[in-house]
Amino acid sequence: MKYRIFVITLVLSFSVGALMAHPPQKPIIDYNKSNGELKISFKHPVNNSTKHYLDKVSIFIDGEEYKTIEYTEQTSLEGHEIVLNIEQLVSGTKIKVVASCNKMGKKSGKFVVK
Repeated sequence: MKYRIFVITLVLSFSVGALMAHPPQKPIIDYNKSNGELKISFKHPVNNSTKHYLDKVSIFIDGEEYKTIEYTEQTSLEGHEIVLNIEQLVSGTKIKVVASCNKMGKKSGKFVVK
């Protein structure tokens, strides 16, 4: 009986931890060819954006790493947004974004410039 209670307590504690720590959702990526603005948005709802946040975002252009940015908090409790100015990218350019959560997991997304 004591063993069963111990196992149930252990399972519940891992379940609560998993609910509190989660990877970001797939990013929404948009590139404006007229002004070179790359906008990346992640949904990643948290209770405290200084303790649970996206700690690293890497951007790849046509398979080559363009930039990796490290953070110590995210831009809001609902998620994280990045706006960068990148030289004029031509149609067909492939953009890949990978973000990692400081607590658990990572998510990536892809975008092709039209």
